[in-house]
Amino acid sequence: MEVSRRERGTSITVVRRMTAMDAARNVQAHPGRPLAARGSVTQIFGVTRPRNRVPAPQPTARFDVMPFVIWTLVVASVIPWRVGVYFSGSIDPVVVIKAALGVGALGLAAVVGSPQRSGRALSPVGGASLGLILIFAAISTFGGAAANDLPAAAVSSIRLVILAITILLIVRRHRPASLLRSLLVAFAVFGVISAVSGLPALSSTGRLFGAFPPLQPNIIAMLCSLPAIGIVHDLVIARRAWAPRLPVLIVLVGIVALTQSRTGLVALLVAIVLIFVFTRRLDIKTLSAILIMVPLTTAVLFYSNLLTQLAQRGEAVGRGISTLDSRTVAWGAVLSTPNDTWARWVGSGLSVKQVAVVGQYWTDQVLDSSWISALAQAGVLGALVMAIWVAATILNSVRARRLRSFAFPVLVFTLIRSFLENGLIDSNLMFIVFFVFALLIERENLLSGLTTVSRSLPHVEPYRSAQVSSIAFSRNRHSFPSTRPKRQRPPKGGIE
Repeated sequence: MEVSRRERGTSITVVRRMTAMDAARNVQAHPGRPLAARGSVTQIFGVTRPRNRVPAPQPTARFDVMPFVIWTLVVASVIPWRVGVYFSGSIDPVVVIKAALGVGALGLAAVVGSPQRSGRALSPVGGASLGLILIFAAISTFGGAAANDLPAAAVSSIRLVILAITILLIVRRHRPASLLRSLLVAFAVFGVISAVSGLPALSSTGRLFGAFPPLQPNIIAMLCSLPAIGIVHDLVIARRAWAPRLPVLIVLVGIVALTQSRTGLVALLVAIVLIFVFTRRLDIKTLSAILIMVPLTTAVLFYSNLLTQLAQRGEAVGRGISTLDSRTVAWGAVLSTPNDTWARWVGSGLSVKQVAVVGQYWTDQVLDSSWISALAQAGVLGALVMAIWVAATILNSVRARRLRSFAFPVLVFTLIRSFLENGLIDSNLMFIVFFVFALLIERENLLSGLTTVSRSLPHVEPYRSAQVSSIAFSRNRHSFPSTRPKRQRPPKGGIE
């Protein structure tokens, strides 16, 4: 249907969203008014093509409260509440409360952001990551049954599955920017609160331990490093304002430094360098900050004993890597598992966090490596599943053009920490981060694939597929043309 405006001398082709009777009734009700005074053409017909289109303002970034609440419950359900205590199958108040928090987060994730409430369709998410996690959980549960520890292994696997489904629902029902911003804020809140509560004991311990909640230095470094990486990405890639973000960045990096987490600091530095690698061009503020920080950091590192203190961490000279020596003892015990046992191939369950050691003055040693933990919990088969998941996620992150500048550095950061820390596939902060980005990358690549397929299809006029009852009106009342109508001089009288 064509609408003519004599004062402009042009025609506006529109798609009809009302019936012919409604349009005729609108014209008859106001015969003396011009078309613009009867109501917006967009309101009557749906689509217009004005001569000078004013670009719509871009939506400003806003903070969504409900994703933050869900992430707060999720983080509270996975962080340790007690020092040196691991779940062994027994039920106590702490276990019950953490389970209630996890189930509550799952319930909120299933309700908040639903299509009925938000009016927005669910985002498609691939099932590869979730499928591999379910396979890993099944293998570890079978291993726990083979090791006569089925209750603890089953409960740990159920916790992992609940956490994975909760994250899947959050990713499907919320925008990537919203859920990532809420996740990083939740991490920062827990990390800063725990760090501030542990400051009074810093002088006696030498490292920053948390008091409320009682978190280890490596966990505090994990909680503060991810928001720091996000702020650096905002400043360098997104070019956001420096004034409100730079003080927060300094506080977060300072907390990570006070934890003296060597792996965390190295991983954070590598992630920041990768963000700069993805930068196409630097603005004057970023370039000035680099020119100031590089000489200053070099001077602090080489003209102070900071590196020595970080390497020794209050221990005697030559014993600064004693923690790595302890780790290798546990790793050797896992790697020496006989090949003719179930534990070698399917592990002993997700509840395994320690391993018995021989020839030392201690009897048990924490595994402190996600990869060695995978061998102990799910055997060779589970470690192979985890390796496939990690490799596929990191490789696919390079293909995700809109996410790779942030996803790839974060994934590399998490991968570096996984070699010396537990939790890559477990009810752990590391799993939350890696699984969130794995799902976002799958969704990005899935949508990119759908776009590529749709572009390869023959072009179909949008009004023919979307409005099957629409009719193109002209003076002779022709039906829909098979091709797009040619620009012709409109008949007198406008709409007929």
